[in-house]
Amino acid sequence: MMAENGPKKKVIQVTECFAYGTAKSLKQLSGLLKDEYEIVVFYCRRDGTESEIKDIDSDITWVEMSSEGLFRHIANILKVRSFIDKNTHAIHGHSSYGGMYARLASIGKHVPYVFYSPRAYSFLRQDINWVVRQVFLIVEICLSVLGRTVSCGPAEFNIGKKFTKRIFNINNAVVIKDRPSSHNNDDEFKVISVGRICHQKAFDTFVDVAKNLSEIKFTWIGSSDLDYRQSVIDKKGGLPDNINIIEYMDQSDLFEEISQSSLIFHPSRWEGLSRTLIESLALGIPIVTSTCQSNLDCLHPRRDAKDSRGEYDNGYACKTVEEYVNAIKLMKDDPKRLARMSQASYTLAKREFNVNVTNKRWLDLYKGELNSEYTR
Repeated sequence: MMAENGPKKKVIQVTECFAYGTAKSLKQLSGLLKDEYEIVVFYCRRDGTESEIKDIDSDITWVEMSSEGLFRHIANILKVRSFIDKNTHAIHGHSSYGGMYARLASIGKHVPYVFYSPRAYSFLRQDINWVVRQVFLIVEICLSVLGRTVSCGPAEFNIGKKFTKRIFNINNAVVIKDRPSSHNNDDEFKVISVGRICHQKAFDTFVDVAKNLSEIKFTWIGSSDLDYRQSVIDKKGGLPDNINIIEYMDQSDLFEEISQSSLIFHPSRWEGLSRTLIESLALGIPIVTSTCQSNLDCLHPRRDAKDSRGEYDNGYACKTVEEYVNAIKLMKDDPKRLARMSQASYTLAKREFNVNVTNKRWLDLYKGELNSEYTR
């Protein structure tokens, strides 16, 4: 968007968590917008940030914020605020702290568009105590009066609309290519999980399931919360021989590894809308996942929470180790079922998580032309 005889209007993106899914979504969005706007991205370093910044777009201005210190939040808000000028068209915060920085920095600055994408509400976390979760919830409610919320999936949209009417939904999305003609060329049944080894991703459940299916190869790709990982290993008496852990893999190699697997196993305890799952759907991979509401967005047909467990067209939703084990066994023992689920995964990705569809919604949002109503 060019001002008449002037420079591009500025769009400021802000995230405290520049790693994993949030980083990939932010890079994707910034790349889409850069032809029409000057893009400035504020970010903090986290575990996983190094692998994301190595391929950042040189056409975009990247500004690192403070990741440490007692007063870092105030310093980061002031730093973001100093970049807002009369040429700023929009400011967009991603995740809880990024959303707080962006919205508070915009106060009194007359920015035409202020957006916030939760990318998993912090008050849903299960690794913090109830009091802290309530504080996060109160902050979300208070800040919801500033700007507009943009959820990344149906489940997050349904949560957000409980405390703000100024909410839009634009699904996380990926490039949908032609469906691979075949998977798993060596015919070995293989299970893969992708993500950081941490409490959220339920690595402990992954280990328990693998122990019960010793004849199946389980691979986990992702970095680790080392203390958590070791505590799980100690508690479980070591890792079974059928588990292989790979700390890091380039994206092209990762997609190849996923495409050569029989299914994606994603037992996470809470999520926004997992890019791992939608990337797997796009590769035609069936999924076995938890009943976490956002994970259910990746199963078809979508069912309510009270009836969420069990079989879907493209996989299973489970709550217990026994349910996970039984689901994986059923898929292993029935190649025709697995093939049907593979096709259903690809069909769902093409319909709901196609970047060709979401790109238009993002462009409309930044132009102020997106309707706030949303139904899947």
